[in-house]
Amino acid sequence: MFEGTEIRGDIGETYDTRNLVFILTGAFNEVRRLDENKEKRMGSFGFGEASKTDEELRLEETRKRIYGGNGTFVNEQSKLIEIGMLPEIVGRITEIVHLDELTEAQVFTALMNPEGQFLKSKMALLGAYGMQLRINQNFVRDLVACGMADHIGVRGCRNLLEKAFEGAVYKAFETGKKFVIVEYPEGSKPSGRSSAAKKSARKESKSRADSTGIVA
Repeated sequence: MFEGTEIRGDIGETYDTRNLVFILTGAFNEVRRLDENKEKRMGSFGFGEASKTDEELRLEETRKRIYGGNGTFVNEQSKLIEIGMLPEIVGRITEIVHLDELTEAQVFTALMNPEGQFLKSKMALLGAYGMQLRINQNFVRDLVACGMADHIGVRGCRNLLEKAFEGAVYKAFETGKKFVIVEYPEGSKPSGRSSAAKKSARKESKSRADSTGIVA
């Protein structure tokens, strides 16, 4: 961190950081686990209840008087240090903002957006070989549902979809097909979907195929 100074790059260029804002972003799932563990401890009673010492109680009251309305911010800084961030870096963070977790629908849209990086890059790659891409959208929905349950976010879901794409590409080249089909592995496709769900999926798939060339 070099805020407020001029630094020299590898090839002699100079960067003035006096007017730059450094932004740290990340999922920080470990912070969520800390909160969950704390809630479990607070919810325990009897022999399992964690009691505070007189020193801890005194320090807690002192924090309230000293920090005032900034107590929550200091607590968030402590969590970042607890999960392994260097205190020297955490001490330079002036604002901490929590963002709402994306919904499954939002993650699905991010992955399947025709203008998104994933689809555009894959379609361009296959187009160079005269091949087309087909994606089972129900497979992607199930993939997203599993990914969100495991808290891996959009990036993690994209990595899973990348692996499925790679397997489909190898299969298409081995069989000499002109279509790369990303779908459930053989023998694992779910069954028992209602006729209404199938009809809705077909209708949505046709709509997407008409605009993007990608079908379920």
